[in-house]
Amino acid sequence: MTFFSIKPLPESREGLPLLVQAEDGIDLLASQQELRELIDQHLERCGGVLLRGFAVGEAERFRAFAAAF
Repeated sequence: MTFFSIKPLPESREGLPLLVQAEDGIDLLASQQELRELIDQHLERCGGVLLRGFAVGEAERFRAFAAAF
């Protein structure tokens, strides 16, 4: 199971976007399915999601993650 901290972005006055913070540099691409479910669950209500603290790796891995959405 992957662990994320999920909360409104502290710097935002309206609490948007939703901040999803990875614990211990979790791999972004490996977390894709779990993140997809989380984003699908929250996006309509929060209007945006900011991902922080994930291990991204090479640019091609990030492109693969982004293309899945």
